[in-house]
Amino acid sequence: MHGHKPSAEVLALMDWTIFLTPLPQEEGDFKTLFKLYGLRWRIEIIFKTWGSHLNFDSLHRVSEVELKTLLAARLLLITEGTNVLCRRCFLKIRELYDRDLSLQKFLKRLSRMPKGAGMSRPVGTRNWGCALKRVGNSRSFIEGCSA
Repeated sequence: MHGHKPSAEVLALMDWTIFLTPLPQEEGDFKTLFKLYGLRWRIEIIFKTWGSHLNFDSLHRVSEVELKTLLAARLLLITEGTNVLCRRCFLKIRELYDRDLSLQKFLKRLSRMPKGAGMSRPVGTRNWGCALKRVGNSRSFIEGCSA
């Protein structure tokens, strides 16, 4: 098992799960609501992570076309980074340290890379491919993510 083991007191407090919903009981049993809540929570964490580490708030005073282009580029960057690089780092950390890498920790570490290495660039255009190769093969990056 990964992570920490909760105390008996914490486990006792976790005996109850209460969902307030406008859905009639026939439309959503507990197991369905529990799964949906878990997915919703993951989506919340993803958006929080993006907001914290991908500088979406730095998009000011641009035209509609520029905004759409910047957003499309960042979303492409997110997709590629998550599906290629984060997955690669996740597997390497699991292999080396028998731990899981969270998306939050991955993006935090990636956003703190030196200028020219990828995420510190406004959109990460030209240097992104080079950064992916360097980071994916970088033992120090993997070790930093596993800490």
